[in-house]
Amino acid sequence: MVVLAGASTRDLMKRMGHSSSGAALIYQHSTDERQREIADKLNDLAQRAQEKPSGTQRARDRK
Repeated sequence: MVVLAGASTRDLMKRMGHSSSGAALIYQHSTDERQREIADKLNDLAQRAQEKPSGTQRARDRK
């Protein structure tokens, strides 16, 4: 649940008193909802990257 609140692995380690990320990862689980959020954000980033003209296109546009 800590992860659902936006906590990072480092945050989880501190909160749970773990000294290694391996120990913290044992208790860090993913949910279908979180996977959907990640997929949506990656999709948005990919779409924005496709909409931006490339450096070559910007150079052509300046001429």
